[in-house]
This record gives sequence, C-alpha cells and structure tokens, in this order.
Amino acid sequence: MSDASPPPRGNFVDMPAVNRGVVVAGWVAFGGFGVTAVLALAGASPHFCDWFISWLQAVQSVWLMAAMKTITTIGEWYSLMAVCLVLLIIPRTRMHYGVPLAAVTVISGGLNAALKVVIREPRPDGHRLIAISGFSFPSGHAMISAAFVAMAVFLVLAFWRSRPSKIVVSALLIVMTGLIGTSRVYLGVHWPLDILGGYLAGFAVFVLIVWLWLRLWPAANTTSELRLTTI
Repeated sequence: MSDASPPPRGNFVDMPAVNRGVVVAGWVAFGGFGVTAVLALAGASPHFCDWFISWLQAVQSVWLMAAMKTITTIGEWYSLMAVCLVLLIIPRTRMHYGVPLAAVTVISGGLNAALKVVIREPRPDGHRLIAISGFSFPSGHAMISAAFVAMAVFLVLAFWRSRPSKIVVSALLIVMTGLIGTSRVYLGVHWPLDILGGYLAGFAVFVLIVWLWLRLWPAANTTSELRLTTI
C-alpha cells in the first residue's frame, strides 16, 4: 500500500524538543510504573479499582466471553511476533517496521518475565475463566501490547503520508490495546493494577528504544523523512 511504503530520503527529526519530549515521557512512564509496583508489593492490587472488577465481571454472556478470549489471543506475545515476522520477511517493510516492532516486542517480553519473578504477585483466583499459571504483576499482555502499539503508532505517524489513515489506524491500535487489558481483567487473570503497571512499563520500553534510536543512530538523519512535531 502506498501509505505504508518507506518515505523518500530527507531529514530525520532534528528538533531538540523531540529529544526532550522523549526523555520526559520516559521518566513519567518509569515513575508511574514505580508507583504501581510499590502498590502491588504492598498488596493493594485487590483493592485498586475493585468497582471496575465488579462491574466488568458482572456482565456475563457467551458471546462476550468468546470476544474477550479472541481479544486476549490477539494480545499474546506470539501473535504480535507473528506480525513482526511477516514485516521482517518483506524486504520493503523490514527495516522501517519489522526491526523496531520486533525489538520492542522481544525486549518488553523479556523484561516482563524478569519483573514478574522479582515482584511475585499472585494472580486473582476468585473468577478465573481461563487456565493460566505464573505471577500477575505486571501484565505481560498489557506490557507487550503497549510497547508494540506505541511503536506502531510512532511508525505510522512517521512514515505514512495520509493524515486520515494515520488518525484511523492509530486510534484503532490504541483502542485494541485498551481492549486487550480489559479482556485480562474480565477473564479473571489480572487485577486492574497489573494492567496499568503493564501499560506504563511497556510505554517506558518504547520510549527507551526511541531515545536510543535518536541518540545512537544519527545516520538515520539522512535515510528517513520523519516529520514529527511531538512524541
């Protein structure tokens, strides 16, 4: 598609404000995750937004359960990696899309596994609709999908030329991320605090990778045309 094709050679982001924005966003995400991690360690997860748990899980139907299971499958790491592999195989999308999306998916997934071992928060067990094991905080689905979608939106805004396409696709990706987190609470395998912590951690991973990109690969200035005014 013409929208997704790599742009012609031009100037990369050369605005100091963008670098500052990346740093600020990273610190905010990192700080927010730190707060949620402290709350999880303090045992606050069952009480955080408990009204949302009660409201969401009170809505029971066969079609809704099927929809939530489908959405949670979309958010699995292997589903996102499948997308990355397709983009890596296609030469036209390999470097502009496949590599950065694969990077955030792999790094966020590995970091999530490490964080779960360190924090060791047990999963909810009162309303579990699917079989699952392991620790709860932060949610792997929320963390990996947040990192993946943040990078995907970044790339869409950077490389696509059609403004309506940018808006529609970015909005759909963000909504899907919210639905993935919601599905985990609905299925009874995560607390809302796990989801919030996962979103913040995933966004922090995305910001870190973008910051490294801007700092360590200045050669991109002459190979891409990313007209961004904000992060």
